Amino acid sequence: MLKIYLIAFLFFAGILNAQFLDSLHVAFTGSKTFDFRFESRNSFVDHDRVEVQSLKLGVTFGRKISVGGGYSWLKTKLYEKYTFYDNELKSTVTINRWLRLNYICYYVDYIFYKNKRWQYSIPTQFGTGFAKFDHNFVTGEKTKDKFMVFLYEPGVNVKFKIFTWLGLGGNIGYRMVFKNNKFLGKKLNSPIYSGGVIIYWDQLALAVFPKNKLVNKRLGPVEW
Repeated sequence: MLKIYLIAFLFFAGILNAQFLDSLHVAFTGSKTFDFRFESRNSFVDHDRVEVQSLKLGVTFGRKISVGGGYSWLKTKLYEKYTFYDNELKSTVTINRWLRLNYICYYVDYIFYKNKRWQYSIPTQFGTGFAKFDHNFVTGEKTKDKFMVFLYEPGVNVKFKIFTWLGLGGNIGYRMVFKNNKFLGKKLNSPIYSGGVIIYWDQLALAVFPKNKLVNKRLGPVEW
């Protein structure tokens, strides 16, 4: 945890200035909307594609900063060879076992530049959860290797709006896993990327119900 706090402090120290704090104050006192995300983050390590998926729910303040949390899991099966002594067989056994990873994630996404079409932001994500190795071999070793992990994922996000409520987005960053396990670090400590279609639900509601006073009061005004 000390490493996580130290990295987070160094990351934010470069952008914490008077103008940044003023913009945060304006954002937190502005309008609030729900922020729902389904993400799939990818990386390539040793010619293998690793995919981590997430479901997130948060709040966006003043269309400037989003804060929330969710649940993430490793979708890709990562295999390694594992050798152990089986008491029943009275011999050494080598098997292929795969990694399972599930964790709770927390994120902060700060928009530092925005115009009619383009948006640039700095998403930062933390995660705490459990990883374990699983296999189909019937033995007491199956649930032995289960351990807690901590993750940190800084990045840069770019979005382009096609319409007021529809756009495209891409994210690049780096995933760091804090656990003393060579296989886990080799496979998951790597650059990450993601991209896809974005639906701006508040702008979609304003487009569908342009004359609804409640919708306009809660979600408005229309951005362009």
